[in-house]
Amino acid sequence: NTSTTPQSPTNSSEVKVAVCSIVRYWITSHFPHQMQHILPCWSFWHHFPNAKRVLNLHKGRAAHFTNSSTFSRGVRDVLEASGVSIVVMKPDQYFDNHVYGKPEVVSATPPVDNFIGYKATHQDAVRSLRSSALAAMGLDQYQQVYCSANHANDAKDEIVAAPAPRKEPRIVIIDRETSRTLIGAYDIAFLLQKEMGLSYVPPVVYFEDLTFAQQVEAFANADILVTAHGAHLAGLVFMNRCSSLIEVLPHGYGYPTFFGTMAALSGVNHSYVYLGTNIDEENIDPRNETARLAASRAPMCPPAHVLVEATRTQIARWRQCCGFTSE
Repeated sequence: NTSTTPQSPTNSSEVKVAVCSIVRYWITSHFPHQMQHILPCWSFWHHFPNAKRVLNLHKGRAAHFTNSSTFSRGVRDVLEASGVSIVVMKPDQYFDNHVYGKPEVVSATPPVDNFIGYKATHQDAVRSLRSSALAAMGLDQYQQVYCSANHANDAKDEIVAAPAPRKEPRIVIIDRETSRTLIGAYDIAFLLQKEMGLSYVPPVVYFEDLTFAQQVEAFANADILVTAHGAHLAGLVFMNRCSSLIEVLPHGYGYPTFFGTMAALSGVNHSYVYLGTNIDEENIDPRNETARLAASRAPMCPPAHVLVEATRTQIARWRQCCGFTSE
């Protein structure tokens, strides 16, 4: 939903101010839903390269949007480092208070459905958000790391780029310390090393104690990511071109299109392993909070052979995308 002032030009390069207002506040304290607003706003700003970027928040929810988690604070820092001015007022109030001399201004309110997924106008806009985040976090070494010979080391709790003698993907497992833990995550890592013939053990990473920069680096340094469905996947936008996500979905909580849409916008291959028999018949209504929480909190034990085959498929896609011949 986009509106413009009567004086607004038709040439996007002539727009002086681009204001994106967040109006659906009840879901914005949870950072995956914050990103449902940030992606279309960023895409909107990307369309007006010469305009001042403004994110307009409602006073009652601004603190939740910018300070409710490590991820939220990190995204706020990225926005501010990228020249986005964050203001707190009613949408029309910004124009009344800040548009002096009637400059050319456009405004937008992102269309968001918190159960559907993510929206943006073009992949280029999402990739530019990734680039801006890497620059803001001092991670420029990942700006052009596509299909390189670097890989994750075998440490349990860190991701480090290091020279490798072969063209092999960097496989990373992200686990959770509380709900939706992956039972046997380290066993899965050793199994993937054996079955894929890797020269390293894929690291198992926990985001709970990581800084935002470390979270961004974990995504940026993963060619193939194996993880349970969860809020941490809001960082998919920081993954590389040609990378892949293998998302493990709980029984009764199979909604692959939610983060699948973000993966598509980010140029990331997406596949999923559902821990049930019929995803359509078994899914609970996501609007039923009690049933949703019960379904989403149980520990998860994905079949090892299914993860191995899913990983093998994604390695083949990674090789094809990178232009590597089979070895």
